[in-house]
Amino acid sequence: MYLFFKNFWKTLVWACIIIVLSLMPADNIHSQNWYVLPHQDKILHLLFYGIFGFLLIKAFQAHFKRPRMSSTVLILSLSLILAFGAILEIIQEKMIQSREGEVLDLLFDLIGFLIACIYIYFVQYYKRHFNEIKG
Repeated sequence: MYLFFKNFWKTLVWACIIIVLSLMPADNIHSQNWYVLPHQDKILHLLFYGIFGFLLIKAFQAHFKRPRMSSTVLILSLSLILAFGAILEIIQEKMIQSREGEVLDLLFDLIGFLIACIYIYFVQYYKRHFNEIKG
């Protein structure tokens, strides 16, 4: 259990931040004048779930002791991201009157995750490539 929390604590904290912000009533968000860009919520979904995906992949890599991106890590991370995002969208739609669940939000969650995957893949590729050149 210690190893799980050691590897996943950052991911769990970030998931809690996403939950709090996702379940916050829209009245609180609009009253603070947070919306300054058009489609800002989609950009935030992309950013928040990109960071969440990055943290999740790195945590699974550490937990399974796999320094490179593996299909197991990728499938587990993708499944958790999609389930987490879908559950939050359903809760927003069904339980929070001032919020709506949107499929487009889930799409931007997925795009953020894919950007994180691409980033991790290329960073690992370049590290491996430059270590071979040095070696």
